[in-house]
Amino acid sequence: MRFFLYINPQTRGPDDDGLVIDAVTQQAIDADAAGFDAIFLTEHHFTNYNAFSDPFMFGAYLAPQIKRARLGFSVAVPPLHHPLRFAEHCNLLDQFTNGRAIIGIGVGGGPIEFAGFGRRTEDRRDLTEQVLDLAIKAWAHQYGEPPLEFHTPYFSGRLDG
Repeated sequence: MRFFLYINPQTRGPDDDGLVIDAVTQQAIDADAAGFDAIFLTEHHFTNYNAFSDPFMFGAYLAPQIKRARLGFSVAVPPLHHPLRFAEHCNLLDQFTNGRAIIGIGVGGGPIEFAGFGRRTEDRRDLTEQVLDLAIKAWAHQYGEPPLEFHTPYFSGRLDG
């Protein structure tokens, strides 16, 4: 049997965010010390539904403090990320955790969150597919290969290295 800690720290507002983040940081450290197998973070933006909003940033902060548990997302929302930035963030968190990162994904759904990033919730499935497809291509791309160029209705870019 395995036990996971799911962290979804709702907040009453900016005045409480620091206290909430400190509390869930300590909960994660305590869960790791108690033998929990993983700590899962959520992704919510522009609402009081999550005090840290960006699981990649908070995961990077937690990574050196978590000694044995896996660190993951329940869930990261790819439609809210540029594909190359998403791939970089996943890679970096995996490095920070020495290979213990778990990247759970979901299409998201909050209209406020999508509007804040200039996205439409109606496009979330297409956006998810495009971000994941391009992230997978970026992970497979080797230095010295021809550039990976992409132009979609939502994203454009060029990966040279």
